Amino acid sequence: MDKTRINEKHPEITPNLRKKEKRQIFGEVSSEGELVLKEAGLSAVPTSIIGNYWGCVLHLDLRNNNLSSIESLPFSKLTQLLTLDLRSNSIDILTESIFELRNLNCLRLDRNLISAIPFDFSTLEQLETLSVSSNKLDFLPNSICELKNLQTLILSENRIKYLPPQLGDLQKLKLLYLHKNQFWELPLSFSELESLRELSLEWFRYTSPPLPRVLKGHIGEAMICSLRALCSKLFNSSHHDCSLCTFLHHFSETTFDFSQMDSKQRSLIHVAASEGDTGVLLGMIEAGVDIDVQDKDGCSPLLLAIKEQHLGCAEALLEAGADINEGGGALGSPLHLSAFKVLPSFTKKLLSMDADPNSRDCEGNTPLHIVLGVFNKDVIASTVIAESLLKAGAEVNALNNEGWAPIHLAARRGQVEGVRWVVYKNHLLRKAGLEEFNLDLQGGSHGWTSIHLAGHASHFTVVQSLVEAGASLMIKNTDGRTPRHASKADLALFKYLIRAEKNALKQKVYQPWVPFEFPTEQSVSPSVEEILDPSTMASRRYQGIYHLASKGNYELLENLVYKLEPGSLKEDASYLLSQMSPHHLTPAKRFISV
Repeated sequence: MDKTRINEKHPEITPNLRKKEKRQIFGEVSSEGELVLKEAGLSAVPTSIIGNYWGCVLHLDLRNNNLSSIESLPFSKLTQLLTLDLRSNSIDILTESIFELRNLNCLRLDRNLISAIPFDFSTLEQLETLSVSSNKLDFLPNSICELKNLQTLILSENRIKYLPPQLGDLQKLKLLYLHKNQFWELPLSFSELESLRELSLEWFRYTSPPLPRVLKGHIGEAMICSLRALCSKLFNSSHHDCSLCTFLHHFSETTFDFSQMDSKQRSLIHVAASEGDTGVLLGMIEAGVDIDVQDKDGCSPLLLAIKEQHLGCAEALLEAGADINEGGGALGSPLHLSAFKVLPSFTKKLLSMDADPNSRDCEGNTPLHIVLGVFNKDVIASTVIAESLLKAGAEVNALNNEGWAPIHLAARRGQVEGVRWVVYKNHLLRKAGLEEFNLDLQGGSHGWTSIHLAGHASHFTVVQSLVEAGASLMIKNTDGRTPRHASKADLALFKYLIRAEKNALKQKVYQPWVPFEFPTEQSVSPSVEEILDPSTMASRRYQGIYHLASKGNYELLENLVYKLEPGSLKEDASYLLSQMSPHHLTPAKRFISV
């Protein structure tokens, strides 16, 4: 017996196993005329796989592949094809080649990228099922309404803005799925769909009280009958369509009001924006609903649409004139949220409409704070956002409520790609004569620099990037701690910073008469008495010991080491002393080689 398939000469041995195994055979035409080529990563249909037997194929399964076009199908040979399943591929355009399948009964195209379908669909006279959900269709050709045998039509989750007025010509239609599209009017020919037994439409969820999105069964059929009656009544009253507003008033048991609020003070337009029901949202805009109304958290429909990444709703609100700088609640503004969600195209759109690049959230963060804090999420998209913010005039060193700048947030959160972008951008800003990101800026209540924060959080690569970019290693916070002190919890990082400090000191040695870089508050160097006085400001005392080291005053610094109280100041003075030679006291020969 063949180990790869059950021998047809002995079907009686294990008939159930034979049946099960035959269903799993890839690339062979079954006795029922089924050819399964699904989940194979195909970018084109291998026409040679079954030789000249394409004419025997009745059902072709090409689900879950990588097909971008249907042109590789041998249409001229598929003369008997009844079912074609192309779900979950990457097809963007349905070409007219499909019309060669004259006997096609079922066509499934769900979850592709189809933006357009051919106009002359009427040639597929035998078609009973057409499923095109989860695509990018903007319109339906009127020829679909000429498919007299069509019983199932699934158009959900597309971008369809208008339904064909001849929809009622589909007299045999039993199932119609329309939810998640962008139309806000129904054609009155809906009244002629006498065979319709199942309907999906998100409009029903906005009635008072809400109804199910999918209508089926006895109750569903009664609701569909009521909708047909409404369309018929509107037609007799010389109306051209059934608007969303008319629909909701008709199916609401209580008095319907667009401005009704829930417990969170969210109106129906908030719900539509957060659910991504673009058609409902457009219908509300058409009805004159306030698009800038805020819930109890201060959030507008625009903010909720961005939060749930329903950009179709967000763009509809922008086109309707929604306020782009208000309605952000604790999140600040729609621009803040767009930066946090890393939406480069939408961020650029907001900025082009004069969104404020320096607006603040409840913590005082600007959008630049936000994007540098999540930079690693998507480096390319974050780069586009950050560049757009700078171009729009974002302040590079703006401080939030706690005194942190954007570079501080990037360093503290380990956003190494964000730090590298800042370093790269500083070169360009310097050449252009513009304000740079200050890598040595001290922030927070304790005066930590970005390298303090990265070291304390053990972000080695961030520290390394900052050191290589020239960030100062000698700056003290208000507790007198250098980045090296702040990194003691990470031994590898601590040792790296010791080596980096030594290298920095060596560089200073071979630059005569150039003092160390340290924060200065007074132009006159501190006296020995000031350094020894505990009441002197910490930064002033540190300035003193570094000044003595830079001048090669070995003996004076040695005396200070003995007299200073235990602490980080004494440790630093001892360290500086260890790098000096007692036999070379002149400024030209004041340090030994490390």
